Amino acid sequence: MKKFLIVTVLLSIAVAFYGIVFVPAYAEKQVVTFFKDAGFNDITIGKTNKSLFEVTLKNIKLDKDGFNTIDDLTINPNIFLQHIDSITISKITYTDVIENMNLQKARNWITLNRIRSMPVKQLSVEHAEFNLGTNFGDIRVEAKTLIKEKEDGAKSVQAVIWARQYQLAFEIPVSGIIKPEQDYIFESAYNDGKLNIGPLRVSRLNGWASAKSENDNETIFATQLDAGSARIFNIPLNSLFFTYSQSPHSVSSVLRTQVSGLTSSKLAGDYNFSEDKESGSVFFELQNTDDVKKFLKILNNDTEQSYTRLGKKPLLLSATYQPDRSFASGPIPFEIELSTYDLSETLLKGNVVLYPETLEIKGRLLGQNDAITDVKKLFPDMNQSEKGVIIIEIQAQDMIKRFLQQDDQG
Repeated sequence: MKKFLIVTVLLSIAVAFYGIVFVPAYAEKQVVTFFKDAGFNDITIGKTNKSLFEVTLKNIKLDKDGFNTIDDLTINPNIFLQHIDSITISKITYTDVIENMNLQKARNWITLNRIRSMPVKQLSVEHAEFNLGTNFGDIRVEAKTLIKEKEDGAKSVQAVIWARQYQLAFEIPVSGIIKPEQDYIFESAYNDGKLNIGPLRVSRLNGWASAKSENDNETIFATQLDAGSARIFNIPLNSLFFTYSQSPHSVSSVLRTQVSGLTSSKLAGDYNFSEDKESGSVFFELQNTDDVKKFLKILNNDTEQSYTRLGKKPLLLSATYQPDRSFASGPIPFEIELSTYDLSETLLKGNVVLYPETLEIKGRLLGQNDAITDVKKLFPDMNQSEKGVIIIEIQAQDMIKRFLQQDDQG
């Protein structure tokens, strides 16, 4: 009997020693390796508390400067099966500067493959805080999530993402399944969001989004947005509708809206891409003369102005994408045409290119002299190089800065 008791005690001590020393060390190493693989090579842990069934890592710094941190990370290892049953993160803070709204760096460590390969049965993030410095001010996005591994090896994801700022306000519940293969599906919906970024104002924003991958990682993504009202620079819009869909071999997007108070106005944008065809266009129409005059007044900062040619007839402005003149990483070319709505007269016509990185627009338009004179009244910065020709050199970023300064003063 004594031998049995001695063996039992020794075995218990061995198990406890194994569970307190080796398993927690293994669990801690797995977590550190996960973050290093995600790009946080300078991770340091301020303090570690270990017990038989739990390891708590405290005051974790994910970078040298301590901008990205984790308050507490609790690990519950399985001492017998040598895997991690659960990880709970009390709060993670991520800070970054997003130049030109490029989110690639932030996405590098939040990938499906990383979630799929996590050495844990359950991950709970009670509070995640993303502080993003942008060209339009600092933005904070927050989230919480619960990821559980199912019996078939798939991981279920439940999350809520929200923001509560002047620039950005929304709350988006997200649910999804990530399968052990390359397949996944995510769905989300959002209501009553708002956006105040640069010259863009959107309120009463509602919509949904879905993403799925099937058949050897072929991704299908779709989203739809509706907004009760919006404003771009000083142009008020209503009934904003936008859809976007993407599959491995096609892309399609649709935009519809109108200028508030101008019942005959319509702004329509379409883009379609397939393996053998690419097309895109934007049309803005004003179907009666009174709405033309009202719109010209809006463009002129609500000031009346006399025009020789504009304002006499309903108008149609079109911008047609020219894929045959486009090349990779180059500017985006468009053909521009301003005509009467019945297409009986062409007032201006020419070509412009848009540089996406700098938002610079360059080109030249040919047309009737009186129409060019009217356009220069609206946009004094435009240059007329010769009779019947107007040169377009628009620095959209400068326009945005001037607008924001005027908006602040107002």
